[in-house]
Amino acid sequence: MSGASKPITPRRLRILNAFTEGDLILEVAGKNYYTQFNARTGKQRKIPRTEVEEMVALGWIRRIIPPASAHRLESCELTEQGRNVLQQRFPPKTALGSVSSEFSKHSRKTA
Repeated sequence: MSGASKPITPRRLRILNAFTEGDLILEVAGKNYYTQFNARTGKQRKIPRTEVEEMVALGWIRRIIPPASAHRLESCELTEQGRNVLQQRFPPKTALGSVSSEFSKHSRKTA
């Protein structure tokens, strides 16, 4: 990986987040890209192979290589480290936090 590449980019965050929404990332045999498949919408988009390889090197995703006899494509899955990256960038909101912020917005309007 070159020193110029940034570990956390908006594209990489979208890819990580897609795993939490049930998307699949599958190898496209003989091509220089993977495909991200959204099972909910049935849409696909290309992810450059280098992007996937860099995210594997960072430890955010893991390649799943099936046995040769399985006749299945290589896929990827989110690792615990990848989940941690998402949680650091997008901390879960607590119910109390969202209620108190709504309350303060309301009280500012009425004051």
